[in-house]
Amino acid sequence: MLLDYMNNDSILVYFSTCSIFDSYSKESRYVHHKMEMEELIRSKSSRFVIFRLPQVAGFSNNSNTLMNYFSNKIIKEEKFELLNVERNIIDIDDVVRIIYSFLHYDSEKYLDKVINIAYPNNIKVTSLVRLMESFYNKKAIFTMREIENYSFFVELEEFVKNCFPVSNTNDYLKSILTKYYL
Repeated sequence: MLLDYMNNDSILVYFSTCSIFDSYSKESRYVHHKMEMEELIRSKSSRFVIFRLPQVAGFSNNSNTLMNYFSNKIIKEEKFELLNVERNIIDIDDVVRIIYSFLHYDSEKYLDKVINIAYPNNIKVTSLVRLMESFYNKKAIFTMREIENYSFFVELEEFVKNCFPVSNTNDYLKSILTKYYL
């Protein structure tokens, strides 16, 4: 079905993942699939834009998203394993706003490119859990699994960096928690 859309004059928009920069996740089947799809689009499509996204926060019934998983475990006081890793979290409304702006104003400039859309700063998941603990006023029950020297970097276009009104990572995450988890 995707191949049918690759040879017409429309711009093919594909959503991939920033996890390709994540040494811990990049060997997963999910990331391999995303990388294969990116390559297929680059090689077969005449007009495309690939947007790579990090962990997206928003209203979702999927209990396996990072934010929902931590939220459910903390609220239900269930034990979980916490990896000592960093994650990048972005509000779905920011994703929509950035992509809308991009498609309506700058699309030709970035045509046939891969655009990373992410919040400018990562957060350690331990810090995220601590923030959620204070938000819910409950103590998380977890065991820590250490991973040495783990972090990742997502290079962002300047127009993406300038789209965030909140530059403090904790304030940004608090706004996401208030919006979706209160």
